[in-house]
Amino acid sequence: MEEFSEKDFNAVMDKICEIGEEFNTTSYFESLTEEQKGHSVSIVKLFANHMYTYCLQTIEKWNVTGLVEVCIEIFPRKVTAPHEFFESVGPVLKEFFLFCAEKDYTPYAAKLSEAVERISNEIVENASSPENWGMAKSMMMPSPQQDSETGKQGRTIPFRSEPKTGRNEPCPCGSGKKYKKCCL
Repeated sequence: MEEFSEKDFNAVMDKICEIGEEFNTTSYFESLTEEQKGHSVSIVKLFANHMYTYCLQTIEKWNVTGLVEVCIEIFPRKVTAPHEFFESVGPVLKEFFLFCAEKDYTPYAAKLSEAVERISNEIVENASSPENWGMAKSMMMPSPQQDSETGKQGRTIPFRSEPKTGRNEPCPCGSGKKYKKCCL
């Protein structure tokens, strides 16, 4: 059984940087929207990182099983990013895999491209659902009650249901003393 190797990880990341720079000059990259282009470097690097870190797959060994695990389970759990990032994952990886197929960088690139296109909606759905988030992501992402545009809290449920007792009012415990002399 293979084990994580810092040397192999660094080799994967170095290679993906080289391939990514080449990808950025192609018609595949140009077919993306401006938003997708803006997220493309992060998406490709995170994908390569997680494919090796969690699936121990170097670029030459990428397969559909690893792709599905990373995009459907790991990205939603680990990657803290806005909704638009996850909407870009499918289109960016599809074009990246088509480019990799043309250059023969990974043997299953065409199948990866088809697979990521099939699961694009599921990627977005899983990433939008707080029950799929890991603990760190849950702490960093806005709560479902928080407005994503303004960052302001939406309707909140108050903790205290009855009015606060004043210091000089009778104590609610029923002793007859002023609150400040009894239970304060």
